Amino acid sequence: MANLKISELPAAGALTGAELIESVQGGINVQTTTQDIADLGGGGGGHVIEDEGTPLTQRTKLNFVGGGVAVTDDSGDDATVVTVEAGTRQMVVIDSDVANTTTSFADATDLKFPVVNAGIYWFKFVVDYTAAATTTGSKWSINGPSASRLNYQEKFVNSSTTESYQPGYTTYDTGVVTGASTTSALAFIEGFITASASGDVICRFASEVGGSAITVKSGSFVEFVQLN
Repeated sequence: MANLKISELPAAGALTGAELIESVQGGINVQTTTQDIADLGGGGGGHVIEDEGTPLTQRTKLNFVGGGVAVTDDSGDDATVVTVEAGTRQMVVIDSDVANTTTSFADATDLKFPVVNAGIYWFKFVVDYTAAATTTGSKWSINGPSASRLNYQEKFVNSSTTESYQPGYTTYDTGVVTGASTTSALAFIEGFITASASGDVICRFASEVGGSAITVKSGSFVEFVQLN
C-alpha cells in the first residue's frame, strides 16, 4: 500500500477493541490494541458506580430518571452536575427481616437514609414488627451523625387496644418500652434533623426481654425530604 497521510486514510467503522495500533515502548516499535488503550487508567479514569457498596457493571453511559433529579453538563469545569432538588420525597424500603433478642439498642439494618453536613431533613420511619411473645415489649429510637438540631417523636402500640405517643426526643438512642400485649404491631418515628456532619440516620430497636426477639419485618420503610 502506498504511503498515505493519516488525513488521506478512509474513516474507520465501529471499533471492537481488537484493532492493532503501532506504538513505541522503550525505544522499540510494538503493537497494542484499541482495547488496551481504552483500559488505561481503569477505563479512562472514570468512577466506579456502587449500590450500597456493591459495584455495578461499568457502562459507557449513566442514565438518570425520575422527578426531582436534574443533570447538566459543565464543560468549563469538565464535570457532569447531578442535582437532586430540595423538597423531593424519597423512600428506602428494606427487603429482609432484622431481629434483635437483646435489651440493648441495635440497628435495623438498612432501614436508614443519608444526610449531608448542614442539610435539613424531615423523616418518618414506618416499622412493621413482630414480638416473640405477647409478654415481650419493644423499644424504638434512631442513631446518626452529629446534628445541630434533632427533634423527633414516636408512636407505637401500648396495649392490644391503645397507642402511646412520645414527643420531644432530642438525643439518639432514647425511647421508652412499649406495651407487651400483641405479637404484631407498627411503630412510627417522625421528626426533623439539621445535620452537622454527613452520614446515615438509622432506625434502632431493642427487646424488653433478653432472649425474646423483636423482629423488624421486610417492607418496613423510611420516607425523607431534604428541605434546603
